[in-house]
Amino acid sequence: MVPPWHGHSGDSAGTGTARFGTARFGTAMRIAGTLALLALALLCLTNAAKHEEVDCSEYRRLERGRPIYCERLYQPFCGSDGKTYNNKCSFCKAMLRSRGALHVRQVGTC
Repeated sequence: MVPPWHGHSGDSAGTGTARFGTARFGTAMRIAGTLALLALALLCLTNAAKHEEVDCSEYRRLERGRPIYCERLYQPFCGSDGKTYNNKCSFCKAMLRSRGALHVRQVGTC
């Protein structure tokens, strides 16, 4: 057996490709990891830029002047006014009062 300080590459055939192949694989993995992180960051930025859409059409159908009663369910919506609404119903009620000026910033608390 030849000691490692004599220039032996560690492969059994003595071709000198074991260390070089591992380095090439490591570089490819680093590049693939970097590309995956960049794609994930781009996806997050794209989703952050778009507004969430909430369908309030079921509340628009109600008779004008008739009050909208919302159940006491807590599934928060964050409005573009910075206020947290308890649920879709209370958000839609406020959106209708604002004549469409209010939008959802995110689903969840502000």
